[in-house]
Amino acid sequence: RRLTWQWPRSIPIDPSTDITGERFEWLEAGLRELNIPANIIWGREDDVFALDVMGVRWHDIWPHAEGPHLVTGKHFLQEDSGAEIGQLLVEFAARHLPIPEHG
Repeated sequence: RRLTWQWPRSIPIDPSTDITGERFEWLEAGLRELNIPANIIWGREDDVFALDVMGVRWHDIWPHAEGPHLVTGKHFLQEDSGAEIGQLLVEFAARHLPIPEHG
């Protein structure tokens, strides 16, 4: 129960009041070094992470990322907009994954 109470408080939503920033700096630095395709998918009605704050932060971390692609839904996109997400992922994979040759 303690984790359920404390975990949401550690989510860095507002950079001006972010007490966890130092804890996540190593992660953000590591993500910046990854040179892999990335796809940001966001719920239009997300009431946990504001796109204008966290979307900008994700583009700072992964400037080469596609998106954010806005889909119908809130924070739990897999529940709210599975078909939309699935289509975006299929299209993303088609652009970035090698297609095996059959012969």
